[in-house]
Amino acid sequence: MTGSELVRNAVNLVGGERVLGDTPIEVRNPAAFGTVVGDVSYASPEVVDAAVRTATAAQRAWARETLESRISQLDKAADVVERFCEDNDLASLLTQEQGKVLSESAFDVSLASQVIRMTTEMATEALADIEFSDSRGRHIVSFDSLGVVAAVTPWNWPIVLSIMKVAPALVAGNSVVLKPAPNTPLTITAILEVLASSLPTGLVNLVHGDGRAGAALTTHPDVAKLSFTGSVTTGRKIYTAGASSIKNMTLELGGNDPAVLLDDVDLSDETIQRMCDATFMTTGQVCVAVKRFYVHGDRYGEFVEKFKACADQYVVGDGLDQRSTMGPLNNEMQFKKVHALLDQAQRAGATATTLGAVVPDTAWEQGYFIRPTVVTDAPSDIELVTEEQFGPIIPVLPFTDTESVLEEINSSPYGLGSSVWSADTDRAFAVGRRIRAGGTWINAHGLANLDFHFATGGVKSSGLGVELGVDGLRAFTDRHNITER
Repeated sequence: MTGSELVRNAVNLVGGERVLGDTPIEVRNPAAFGTVVGDVSYASPEVVDAAVRTATAAQRAWARETLESRISQLDKAADVVERFCEDNDLASLLTQEQGKVLSESAFDVSLASQVIRMTTEMATEALADIEFSDSRGRHIVSFDSLGVVAAVTPWNWPIVLSIMKVAPALVAGNSVVLKPAPNTPLTITAILEVLASSLPTGLVNLVHGDGRAGAALTTHPDVAKLSFTGSVTTGRKIYTAGASSIKNMTLELGGNDPAVLLDDVDLSDETIQRMCDATFMTTGQVCVAVKRFYVHGDRYGEFVEKFKACADQYVVGDGLDQRSTMGPLNNEMQFKKVHALLDQAQRAGATATTLGAVVPDTAWEQGYFIRPTVVTDAPSDIELVTEEQFGPIIPVLPFTDTESVLEEINSSPYGLGSSVWSADTDRAFAVGRRIRAGGTWINAHGLANLDFHFATGGVKSSGLGVELGVDGLRAFTDRHNITER
């Protein structure tokens, strides 16, 4: 079966078998929403139950495998996934269902095998028993498998954000039921089916759907852990759903990442370009994108001028068009939300400068296109500043007092990423330590600067627990202390 045959119809995967669900739902291209890319078969509660029961049975034998055996089997599976991704035009398919430009889709697809290998490379250190003895006896800390992991993932980077959950869950001895976002189901279905076929039957299962399938999965009594990446609103629902049975939980939720530019910030062309990349990657639809700039008043005018010039170089159009450097937003709800935030900002007196060019002959009204927009003179209490926009509309605010801007930043209910920019890195680290966030970059920001070897997560309303690194791997286990005293 070829890649195109695999991916145009996203069906549920239960115990290695493709299972149809409810009436298929069309998947449409956000750059041309009259174009149907494929369809997705939503899982009924009965299909979800079958997937969890299958995963439960498969997990028992998998947990009895040695860690070395699981690592070996996953490494071989990574080889199969890598060859499959190289042999099929999955980047083109991902762009058609997600909207982002081809280079970003190709990167997302390539990370599938890379993340599996990075996970297995860390597994021995992270999951091997810790043993020591003292005058009172012997002590062992083991990291035991949990059981069935339910992974629920979003539509912005659907491949890497899914594999970031699937790979550590598996190497830790668990089985998985993945529910990807219903608007980007095609490419991840193809990759998960190949991964599942390369491992013992029933370890990797896949269910599609909306809130009904999600509720059936997250409330299932045989699910031991919920791992979710997505909005705060949905995260609260999942948190509540898992409370009745006290499920292990990792939630990576929305953020409103501030970037603080001190008075000695480097505003070279190279630095400004990195700031633009950190803001506008995937049309601003990245959880750890810069969502608001706070710029010292002494450098505010210079920064705004240079940042606008950088943003003005983007070319908006269909992500499949090689001339495009920014694609559309993914869906109508997000499109309307971003426009509403911009309209509110302008009504409040803010100045919006629309930038960038449009690919010639782009059917603008047939896609969810928005040009990059820089917003100045914005009151600090409008929603474009206080809430996550998840789009290419960026507010830039001046400040003169570092204490005041830190107080404003830390008053936010969100705390995912952040950054401090300064020629004096010691000074930047000192300011960064005072920001309440899961992570703070110094003179960098965003997904391109994420180190997969270190744990990452949010604080406050931006999440619970961590992913990646040693701590992220151990989050898919139960810590077991065995002590002789």
